[in-house]
Amino acid sequence: MKIVICGASAAGLSCLSTLTKQKKDIECVIISEEKVYPYSRCLLTYHLGREVTDKEIEISNPDLFPDNVKWVFGERVVKIDANKKMVFTDKGNGFEYDKLLLALGAEAIKPPYMLQSDRIFNLRYLKDSIGIDRKLKNSAVVIGGGFVGIKTAYGLIKRGITPTLIMASNYPLSTTVDEETGLIVRDILLNMGVQIYTDTDVKEIKQKNSTLYLLLSNEKVVDCDVAIVGKGVKPRVKEIDNTGIDVKTGILVNEFMQTSIEDIYAAGDCCETFDIVREKREINAIWPNAVEQGYYAGMNMLDFRIPYPGSIAMNSIKTDSFHLISAGNLKDREAKFFTHYIKSKNQLRKISVKGDRIIGCAFLNDADCAGVIVELIKHKKPVSSAFVDKVVKGDISPVEYYRKF
Repeated sequence: MKIVICGASAAGLSCLSTLTKQKKDIECVIISEEKVYPYSRCLLTYHLGREVTDKEIEISNPDLFPDNVKWVFGERVVKIDANKKMVFTDKGNGFEYDKLLLALGAEAIKPPYMLQSDRIFNLRYLKDSIGIDRKLKNSAVVIGGGFVGIKTAYGLIKRGITPTLIMASNYPLSTTVDEETGLIVRDILLNMGVQIYTDTDVKEIKQKNSTLYLLLSNEKVVDCDVAIVGKGVKPRVKEIDNTGIDVKTGILVNEFMQTSIEDIYAAGDCCETFDIVREKREINAIWPNAVEQGYYAGMNMLDFRIPYPGSIAMNSIKTDSFHLISAGNLKDREAKFFTHYIKSKNQLRKISVKGDRIIGCAFLNDADCAGVIVELIKHKKPVSSAFVDKVVKGDISPVEYYRKF
């Protein structure tokens, strides 16, 4: 059986690993548009902060895979012929498949003010981090107050540059956490020296010599060496134009990671899967979910027929000043919130409950029970209000409760 995998990041590598472990008599081709060995995108901000090297960010060495795996680097998938079962790249090469995995990932959203400048970046690829490193001298602006924006700001701080953070919302992480949690994070960032503009967006960017000038919606002008835009990502789906594969925002798949066309599967940030909390299709574009989906795709390409249970939104950030983990839905207005905040320690436990189930959580500088609570969310385990109240106050160990299931 011939298998082609389009994409060599989390989902693609997970699928490849699954296939090679389960079955030996297959031929695999894995295509990456990047010219470097696969690396951890999660570590890009640490690479920017010079905490990991080019070598340390690598996660897979093609030389360690069996001979029946062919690696194709530096080629971009431009066409898929589902009738002939062929994948074509921008180098004119074609690859025949019996089964195909689309692990195309996501691409950074590029706002209209992004110039064709070598000083404006998205931090999406290793080449972006390297490019920022070459241009950065004294100052940087980060546009976007989500997890990527905050992690990027921290990476800059680690290399001795205190950035300016610009966000359209009135507090950081506004699409992920509630206002109380976001405002606490904002105050921590301010204490770290980050200059923050909230309720503000960039109207225009101009460049003169080696300096960028950002005109903000509040009419202020901020200058810097480099601007790093972190305004979210969108699924990469242009590669499947004219294939007939069903697409909404991302590629639609069933519980076996199959697309609407026979023998074509999808996994990772490019596809929509079942969200356990919201009970509908969502794109929860994080590394662990992509790895998990790649595994299920690989198993089902080998006809094991194992349904993927779905995912939840989840993210975390750890700096020298704070550690935050959030999961599920903290934005549901119909949910009941249980909160315990120790201001002197900047410690917060927050859990949202709907009916008798936990649907979201945030743990700031206090992650002892975060893993168990996330599992309770994923498995939809019923809980009582008394239990949740004791958990947020630290009066009971959720591990003890979890063992009862």
